[in-house]
Amino acid sequence: MAASSQPPQADNDRAVTAATLTRFFMRTAILAVWCMASTTPIPRLIVLALAVSLICAFFAMIRREPVAGKSLNSWDEASYYLLIAHGALIFA
Repeated sequence: MAASSQPPQADNDRAVTAATLTRFFMRTAILAVWCMASTTPIPRLIVLALAVSLICAFFAMIRREPVAGKSLNSWDEASYYLLIAHGALIFA
């Protein structure tokens, strides 16, 4: 068999990053659909984005993920949702 040009850790980092991006985009799509069905979408988006951010931070603490790791993780997800909530607050 041919030797891989990258170490196994790099493949694991890519898999973790891909899983994180998949979770982020799926949750963001669910948030968007949920908020579009509401009569007051911006306040609901702010509250839901903050709630999802707290949940992501909670799971990151339980999993003991590094805050500034090599791959994307739940801490990055939490910060993205805070950014979404902040952007929605600006436009509110």
